Amino acid sequence: MSRTARLAALAAGLCFTLPAVPSQAADVRKEIADMEQQWAEAVQHNDPEEIGTFLHKDFTFVNPRGQLLHRAEHLDDFRFRRTVFSKVKLSEVQIRVYGDAAVVTSRPAITGFAVTPAGTIHFQAQPARFTDTLIRFEGQWRSVARHMSLVPNGSAPRGSGDQE
Repeated sequence: MSRTARLAALAAGLCFTLPAVPSQAADVRKEIADMEQQWAEAVQHNDPEEIGTFLHKDFTFVNPRGQLLHRAEHLDDFRFRRTVFSKVKLSEVQIRVYGDAAVVTSRPAITGFAVTPAGTIHFQAQPARFTDTLIRFEGQWRSVARHMSLVPNGSAPRGSGDQE
């Protein structure tokens, strides 16, 4: 068998043994998208126990006022009703996966309020931006960090990083 024929046979054989990477990547992105939606629903229901299932034990949250909250503090805001949301609707969700880590950006519309040391923030279909950093931990995706920025109503045109 010629060298070319051996290489062709090897290449053909590899085609049948390589994992379906694009399909697996799509499955992982769907798994993360579903998790993000379930997390948003738990926040909308103001359920700290359910919210906690999406958060790694080392989770940190940077709120719109720039304050850093650890997992327990963030959950206490829901538990003691310092943060109450009646609506959290995600849009423009983008997911980038890096092995057992992922970065998710989204644009939620939020209705409710949050009491902070700097004052109460009222949200009325308030557009915002979330950036979530996730890791796969014990077989499940968990958030280790979330950053939230408010977007003035009617502003924040799509940037070059935004995708349709």
